[in-house]
Amino acid sequence: MIRGGSPCYEPEPRIVQAIKLDAELEKRSDGGHVDLTLKKEFESLFDQLNRLRDGVVDIEVRHSLPFRLVLERRVQALL
Repeated sequence: MIRGGSPCYEPEPRIVQAIKLDAELEKRSDGGHVDLTLKKEFESLFDQLNRLRDGVVDIEVRHSLPFRLVLERRVQALL
């Protein structure tokens, strides 16, 4: 937040991060379950959600697939 042309830290700053979900992930062994298929966008979404401890998310969907994940967290959550 800016007040009078200077940074103001009340309320505490937020961190907003946008993650594009169609990026390639490392291939993981599926344990021999060849009948399981999950589009890479969903794999990426679930991987990102698994990494997130606390926060607020917006999921952008395009063509019935998750496209972008926007995370909002407080600075204290990152410390």
